[in-house]
Amino acid sequence: MAPAIVSRNFQFLAPYDLQFVRLAALAERYFRSDPNTSLIKLRQFGELLAQEIAARVGLFTPRTSRRRIFCAG
Repeated sequence: MAPAIVSRNFQFLAPYDLQFVRLAALAERYFRSDPNTSLIKLRQFGELLAQEIAARVGLFTPRTSRRRIFCAG
């Protein structure tokens, strides 16, 4: 199992989902050394955040396609 990623900047996201903390911390870690990887992690973070918001407002179910979520509003 991989060690936990710790980030003071994003620890406030931990109560919602540890995956938020992990992706944000990785994006921050790779910012200077590997900008492309940093952007990929930011995209994953954004997708997870959008999915979480959609689930909280009732627009997302496991069967819902991404396209339908983004076209609903």
